[in-house]
Amino acid sequence: QLKNTFAPSVPFVASDVTNGLYDTRAGRAVFYVRGEVANRSDAPATLVVKAEIIENGKVVRAAESFVTDQPPSVEELYAVDGTDALEALQRRVEKRAAAVPPGGTASFVVAFTEYPPDLKGFRVRVSARPVTTPTATR
Repeated sequence: QLKNTFAPSVPFVASDVTNGLYDTRAGRAVFYVRGEVANRSDAPATLVVKAEIIENGKVVRAAESFVTDQPPSVEELYAVDGTDALEALQRRVEKRAAAVPPGGTASFVVAFTEYPPDLKGFRVRVSARPVTTPTATR
């Protein structure tokens, strides 16, 4: 109980988070946020990471991507020449997503084709959540 007071228990924790700009073949860089997510829950979970670009406490851009053992490669990021290409890449990443076992970790890369021109005064907030699948009803 005392541990949860000072270090609250969170089931999915992002770590080793970095960000930057990556040049693409279109000549315009994508802004990326990458890292790992640990599953601290008691069950396997397919996870989605949300990255938010924040200015003065307000979210100015947000994007999501699945957590996977095969995040987008540098070649895949280089091929992103716009929003449509990024959406196609995200669909491929979703197909590679697999449940992260309890105590396990997997990687993520969240990419933005649209982002503020000057990223110096911005913060990035990252959160992870499990993907919920709707249950069938009769």
